[in-house]
Amino acid sequence: LEAARDKDVLVFAGIEGLQADGVLSREMYRAWAYHYWQTGVDGLHLFNNGYNHIYGGGPHPIDELHDPDRLATLGKRYVITRTLPGRPYIEHGDPLLSYPKQLPRELSTTGDGKGELFEIHVDDDLEHARDADILETLVLRVRITELTKRDRIAIRINGELLDEENLRVRGSGWARRLTNLPNVYNAPPWSATTSGSYRWILCDLTQCNRLRSGSNQIEVSLNEKNPDVIAPLCVYNIEVDVKYRHIQHEGNEDTGRF
Repeated sequence: LEAARDKDVLVFAGIEGLQADGVLSREMYRAWAYHYWQTGVDGLHLFNNGYNHIYGGGPHPIDELHDPDRLATLGKRYVITRTLPGRPYIEHGDPLLSYPKQLPRELSTTGDGKGELFEIHVDDDLEHARDADILETLVLRVRITELTKRDRIAIRINGELLDEENLRVRGSGWARRLTNLPNVYNAPPWSATTSGSYRWILCDLTQCNRLRSGSNQIEVSLNEKNPDVIAPLCVYNIEVDVKYRHIQHEGNEDTGRF
């Protein structure tokens, strides 16, 4: 944008309709489009984004993306980009997309309470939404692989520790590679692409101002690890859901990934 300023050049933001977890949801498209309208782009580039019907994602939200004023109070899901399946370690990079990813990230106990730091940007005007009483829910979603009830996780938003009573854990499956069980499936010590072996930690932030408009720092700490599990814990997804009271959500609200 800076390079094109004061020049006879138009800048368009483009997006790939597929992501590491499959097709983008309507709420993800909205967050992407609204973010780039706020940066000052001249338009959006939607080539090669016809996957929704093929992969069961529902109608493409192309009828909404052109209007930033309309997008301002439509529900969105902001996500931190993750590297593609099969490339679990961030240091490998991704030559196809050619920019560094924050996820996935392995957790380890440090003894000092410090954890892994992530940055997520939220473009919605949260203060206005609260003042106008149209903010229905604001939820931080953190997905961690191999998480068990014996693991102790702490989450901080912009330096403030979240109370454990405000966290809900949902998920399915079991932690793999228990020390007292044989590896009957011949699985690797850990795999960021194995489904079913994870939990979502849901943090309801609707009534507090810890998450703000703009850039936010999320810190995830592993204070105590289940000693019976060999596989390390890994932060696999970090997302922020914004929903408004006057929005009638269509169809499945994307709870199937819990």
